[in-house]
Amino acid sequence: MYYIRDEDIFDKFMKTLAERLKEIREKRELTQEALAKLVPCSQGTIGNLESGTRLESQKIVAIARALGVNPDWLQYGTPPQEPLLALSPKEVFIVQSYRSTTQKGRETIEMVCLGVPKTDV
Repeated sequence: MYYIRDEDIFDKFMKTLAERLKEIREKRELTQEALAKLVPCSQGTIGNLESGTRLESQKIVAIARALGVNPDWLQYGTPPQEPLLALSPKEVFIVQSYRSTTQKGRETIEMVCLGVPKTDV
């Protein structure tokens, strides 16, 4: 799994999940509503996490993936261990859409993107 590395975000010490989530969401130029659609979850879940009303959620991993960050960093502030790759919000949306489509849809996308026809073995 590759995550986005942003020196300003990862190297800045932020004490809480709420601070990290809001900072990275704004850095990615996403509204709470847009992020909620990518996850998917409610806008209220994002808002409650950012305000500190909720300190945890079963959606943390999905939120981190939608933002392109390491889930452990988002939840606990630990530095990422994996190699990192920069993705724009549009690219994150495309990846999320690919992941949520059917197998046939994925095969079609792969054929278009890779220019390789599917062969049956």
